[in-house]
Amino acid sequence: MKEMLQIQNLSISFGGIHALSDVSFDVHDGEILGLIGPNGSGKSTTVNIVSGLYRADSGKIIFNGKEVPHKLNDVARSRLGIGRTFQTPKPFSNMSVYDNVFTIALQKHSFRAARERTDEILELTGLHVYASMLSAKLPIEKRKWLDMARILVTDPKILMLDEALAGLNASEMDESLALVKKINESGLTVLFIEHIMKAVVTLCHRVVVLNQGQLLAEGEPREVLERKEVIEAYLGEADH
Repeated sequence: MKEMLQIQNLSISFGGIHALSDVSFDVHDGEILGLIGPNGSGKSTTVNIVSGLYRADSGKIIFNGKEVPHKLNDVARSRLGIGRTFQTPKPFSNMSVYDNVFTIALQKHSFRAARERTDEILELTGLHVYASMLSAKLPIEKRKWLDMARILVTDPKILMLDEALAGLNASEMDESLALVKKINESGLTVLFIEHIMKAVVTLCHRVVVLNQGQLLAEGEPREVLERKEVIEAYLGEADH
């Protein structure tokens, strides 16, 4: 199976504390890979390095068969096809839903193509019914969807979702999981960073478990979550 993303021996420290120590794993082309672990395990740090917000102390990131230079910033990595959302949605709050997506689309497409692509993405995400609404007035679930839409309109090859379900109720979670599955089935590789194990088991093809900045386990979700070392790492986690 082709590897979309290869993370090789990634390490980073902050003030002498090892946030990641020699972490390696692959994301297969077309899959949904769950990246899980207790609080402080290094999940968001990994995404921040891959997306270019942090620079690793050592290790390699290979994307689509080519090594990504450490000096490449987040904008340049986005152009390569590396897309990510944040735990807290950050739309242009003074713009409509449509203009939020269209403004991003214009960075890559001509005016006409940007309109077409915006319409396609709003339809895909179900946000077309909110197109004229001010983004600040959207409920939290739809703001998270808008974050996804703003990334999708850049035509990424991988979408890294950082706790896309945080703050949602049960029905909103189900709707969001269905959307992520739909996005994946449209051909996009997804790295799914999440705390809610039920969602991970439901959605992900494989999981990678981090603990204290190190790779703890990887494999099929149900099998991995039954391992003794994974259960012990999660002891005390209320959402396990």
